[in-house]
Amino acid sequence: YLQTLCDKCLSVTLEREISPPADPADDKSVSYAVHYPNNKGGQQAEGINIKEHVDPSLYVMEPVVEEPGLEVFDRLSSQWVKVEEVCKAGEEIIVFGGTALQSASNGRITAALHRVSHRPSQSPRFVFIFEQKYAEFYPPPAFDD
Repeated sequence: YLQTLCDKCLSVTLEREISPPADPADDKSVSYAVHYPNNKGGQQAEGINIKEHVDPSLYVMEPVVEEPGLEVFDRLSSQWVKVEEVCKAGEEIIVFGGTALQSASNGRITAALHRVSHRPSQSPRFVFIFEQKYAEFYPPPAFDD
C-alpha cells in the first residue's frame, strides 16, 4: 500500500508514470519498524532520540502514531513542526522526500530535515516506516579504489 502511494507521489512529482522496477533487484525500497524506548540510554543527545538528518530515499512514508516525537523542519518559518500535534494518529500518513527525490526533481523538492525527540515522561514510541528507493534514482554509492 505505501509503495503504491509513493509511486503515485513520484509520478505526480516527475510528471510521468512511475511503477516499481520490473527487475526486483532494482527495487531497493525498505520497510522497517522502529522502537524508541525513550529512556536516557537510547538518546543521541539530550531530549533527542535521533538527531536531525535527511534520508537518502525518494519518498518516505510513516503512519502517524499516538506517541509524539517526529519533528520536521519547516524551512519557511525556520521552526520545527511536531508532526503528532498537527496530524491525526491512526488516520494520516506523513510523507516527505529524501536526497534521491531532491536530485530526481532537480531541486524542486528539497529533502526534509527531520529528527525524533523525546520527553523524560514519555512512553516508548513504535513506528513503521517505508522508504522508496529505486535504482534508477538511487544509484549505489561510489567506492574509492
